[in-house]
Amino acid sequence: MAQWHIFCSTNRQKTTYLGGAKMRNSISRFMAHVIVSILGSCVFSCLVLILPACKISTTAPETPPIDKTYHITAVTVDIFDNSPAGGSVTLNGVQKDSGGTFEVENGNIDSISVEVPGFNPNYIFCQSETGETVLTKSKSGLNSSAVAADITLYVKLIPSDFNTSLLSNCIGGDQWDDNPFIYGDGTVQRYEGNNVIVGLQETGEKATHETITNLKRAVSVVNEAAQGVFFLQYLESEYAESGLWYFVDNVSPPIYRLRVTKNDVIFVSGFFMKNNAPYKTVLEGVVRALGIRRSGGSDDYPYLSDHPISPAFINDGERALRLIYLLPPGFRL
Repeated sequence: MAQWHIFCSTNRQKTTYLGGAKMRNSISRFMAHVIVSILGSCVFSCLVLILPACKISTTAPETPPIDKTYHITAVTVDIFDNSPAGGSVTLNGVQKDSGGTFEVENGNIDSISVEVPGFNPNYIFCQSETGETVLTKSKSGLNSSAVAADITLYVKLIPSDFNTSLLSNCIGGDQWDDNPFIYGDGTVQRYEGNNVIVGLQETGEKATHETITNLKRAVSVVNEAAQGVFFLQYLESEYAESGLWYFVDNVSPPIYRLRVTKNDVIFVSGFFMKNNAPYKTVLEGVVRALGIRRSGGSDDYPYLSDHPISPAFINDGERALRLIYLLPPGFRL
């Protein structure tokens, strides 16, 4: 009996011991389940809060730009009459004869030079076949825009017998033109279009027949010299905000004025001059108001002879007039 009792007691103790372990294991599993549930809820809550802010991008990644080659055929011409000039063109370091075709990556022209006998290599003005300005090379350096198609580039050149230094001294500068000894800065300043309105404005004194006749005559002579590059249109009308004007005023000597925009375009210009002024003086006033403004260091206007009745263009004045209307505003000689 005692043994059985000990056995039973031992068994009960073992049972009790085993039962406690089972209980503890159950509690541990329960707590683990609770913790996992709590942690899962927290993670889910965080994901709910985070996911809206972390939107998945559906935009396709940008593709790198693809280089493209354009073909530019460069043809040298005389800027005055567009006749073939010949010679060679070096474009982006590659030299070819006039009429050659260049392969230009992305249409960018980084450098250009010419070797054309009889033409000035320092001044280059390039237009497409549609008349769009593509490139200029002047004292201001190279200014070019990228082409986006295969084009023919007309490389317009100034003949070397033309006196660019004289014209450079007579163009550009401020809007006042009263001191004949101040040189211009060489910047082309001109009317934007090729049709310029010319009129006469009376500022207290009625214009005489001689005054009107001299102005009309000057307009006619300048139009003949322009050879269609630009055209002066005389209007018998009231003063307008733009255009070229002869202000009849009792002043001596004449006063010359131009209003030039920041793009070197003449908006309005004119001269204040007495009634019955000599024809030569009126003609000079018209030419100066068109953009060839300063005498360039002399009392004598450099593009007209001194004859008061029948002045003639000198120093290649006709081509000087045409050139500033063939070059774009802002071009620097």
